[in-house]
Amino acid sequence: MLSKAILVANIKTEIKQEEADYIGIDKGALHLAKLNIPMVVAIGDFDSIMEEEKHLVYKMSNEVIQLKPMKDFSDSQAAIEECKKRGYQEIIFYGGLGKRYDHHYVNVGLLMNEELNLKLIDECNLMFVLNKGEHVVEKKGYRYLSLFAIEDAVVTFSDVKYPLHEYFMSTKNLIGLSNEIEGEVAKIVVHSGKLLCMQTND
Repeated sequence: MLSKAILVANIKTEIKQEEADYIGIDKGALHLAKLNIPMVVAIGDFDSIMEEEKHLVYKMSNEVIQLKPMKDFSDSQAAIEECKKRGYQEIIFYGGLGKRYDHHYVNVGLLMNEELNLKLIDECNLMFVLNKGEHVVEKKGYRYLSLFAIEDAVVTFSDVKYPLHEYFMSTKNLIGLSNEIEGEVAKIVVHSGKLLCMQTND
């Protein structure tokens, strides 16, 4: 088992295969199977996948966890729990910010509330959490950098268009919207509290 897991939900964009364990979530498992990317596990209720497509998912997965369609948790939650059981140190989640805002809300909630090294990625967005400490955030081709307090926080932002120094940011404060990294990296110090970091493009 590798230390990094890549979760793929319902996403149609090309995914580059890298050194990681791949976990397909419902239709995301079919997407990975069609890309000929092997999975350590496929998980979901698979109620919207045809029988012949399920055969392809089974063929490309070391293990398939079939969930009941009627349940008290989402497929994404089940996948995150599976990652915790397997002890992954880093989790990249593609397709967690999809068209359905209810699933989007659940996945952002998982990001903010789970004590995991988790990143949510789609075509235009990268989201992750910054805990107390000093952080270097790379630009990585994103135009905007937005930071919001998940818990009341004291923060310092440098090497950005709108710097802040030991600024108290409450959970109601939206001042962190649409900042920009001036060079290739920004320095973010979370003196106390916890931040949600979003790197975005139009």
